[in-house]
Amino acid sequence: MQPLIDRLLSHFGSQKDIVYQLNQIIYHLQTECPDRAGYTAGNIINLLRHLQVNLSDRDFSRLSIWQADFQNLELHRVNFTHSDLSKCRFTQPFGFIFSIAFSPDGQLLATGDDNHNVYLWQVADGQPRLTLRRHTGRVWSVAWSPTPVSFLGKGGTAGGYILASGSEDLKGVRLWDVETGSCLGLLQPDSNQSFKCVAWHPDGQILASCGNSDKIWLWDVHRQECLKILQGHSNWVVSVTWSPDGKILASSSFDRTIRLWDINTGECLKTLSGHDNLVWSVRWSPDGEMLASGSQDRSIRIWDPHTGQCLKTLQVHSSVLSVAWNPASARGYILASGNEDQNVRLWDTRTGQCLKIFQGHKHSIWTVAWSPDGQTLASGCDRTVRLWDIQQGGCVKILQGYSNSVFIVTWSPDGQTLASSSSDRLVRLWDVGQSQCTKSLAGYGNWFRSLAWSPDGKTIAIGALDLTVQIWDASTDRCVKILEGHHAWVWAIAWSPDGQILASASNDETIRLWDASNGECLKILQGHDNHIWAVAWSP
Repeated sequence: MQPLIDRLLSHFGSQKDIVYQLNQIIYHLQTECPDRAGYTAGNIINLLRHLQVNLSDRDFSRLSIWQADFQNLELHRVNFTHSDLSKCRFTQPFGFIFSIAFSPDGQLLATGDDNHNVYLWQVADGQPRLTLRRHTGRVWSVAWSPTPVSFLGKGGTAGGYILASGSEDLKGVRLWDVETGSCLGLLQPDSNQSFKCVAWHPDGQILASCGNSDKIWLWDVHRQECLKILQGHSNWVVSVTWSPDGKILASSSFDRTIRLWDINTGECLKTLSGHDNLVWSVRWSPDGEMLASGSQDRSIRIWDPHTGQCLKTLQVHSSVLSVAWNPASARGYILASGNEDQNVRLWDTRTGQCLKIFQGHKHSIWTVAWSPDGQTLASGCDRTVRLWDIQQGGCVKILQGYSNSVFIVTWSPDGQTLASSSSDRLVRLWDVGQSQCTKSLAGYGNWFRSLAWSPDGKTIAIGALDLTVQIWDASTDRCVKILEGHHAWVWAIAWSPDGQILASASNDETIRLWDASNGECLKILQGHDNHIWAVAWSP
């Protein structure tokens, strides 16, 4: 870059004038030729980076930003809406989406990506809720338990929906508590095995999984033990799905067939043949009367599972990577498909007609999933998840570029200011009336997982994952005390009603009481035999 910078300096005379000209080109691209493919914007951003220009709060929307290097840059509130970020580099790269699943209540969306992460999103506002980071390979499949369950497993306890995820990391299927993000258990066969598909039995007690072999594993979720291994395919099994009554499991394979299994006996009841290439996806219709399969042979086949006959073949212009039936009873005949040609299609399986084509993705679509009410369709591929309104036929939301996770928010005593902490390691103070961030407290060390205003609203206490409690003056943005003594993460803090004593709870199984005026530890309360998540004073 430097020779180019030197030439620009000799022409324009100063760095300030160079930055002005580069900004003008960005503005021209956005206003005169938005979405035009090319390297211009990416080259300009690389020049700005070399000139050490702060990119925070910049608008880079509707640009082709190719091969820009954003590594180790502060990108707070940068607008990348509808931007093409092909081959850009980030400190934590956006992941390519391989799997999507709505929670049964429709409030959350889970995605698995090639950065080894599982993300939970709030459907209502598109904001990230939680990041699950224990996998070490691509996450090929995510699946929610069909109902809330009281889970007692080897890795912990939970009461609510459980999320299962399968990865290519050869370490088994993981079970997650979606409230805390903790891993409740690991379903792991004796041999190294990656899992590209996981599916819950309708009663939530059994999980089926398949991956880079010709076998299918059935697991007792609570005991985390293998119940059965189904064998019969002659190549990798890549998709499994339960019949609505839970009596039959359907599987599809690279061997070009679909098999139906009796789960009580483990017997293969039928083999459905007809596809000319590997079968990527198979799904039961909501009433259990049909099966749909999508294949590399550019077709979707609709099958009668009772007779094994192919009822209809829907021809597509590219490979079909995923299929999903609309769950709403009135629309149970509608099928969605994600295709290699970057389009999502809706099909009327009664007539074989393609009803709609949703366009917007820029890569093959590996996964499609319906919301429980059947009104919204999610599709994922090119580092984005798109939500489609099937009535209007348009994209209503794009989940793009995983934002910083917000850990906690808390109101000031007068209700005028909100404090928040997030994974960008900042605590922000917000003027609620103006909807603006008025201050950022940079802190020292690590993430902040607990916040508490003093009763007079002048001070904020922050619990950090670097084992400290920090006390900040809210008016001057200055850290006035650092309380040290805990031996593990500080998860909860609370002021006494008179504001004289601060209580902190930690993973070190203790609660400490601190003199807020001088930072002295007054008492250590011991007795818990595990992590302490919360602490509260009586009035």
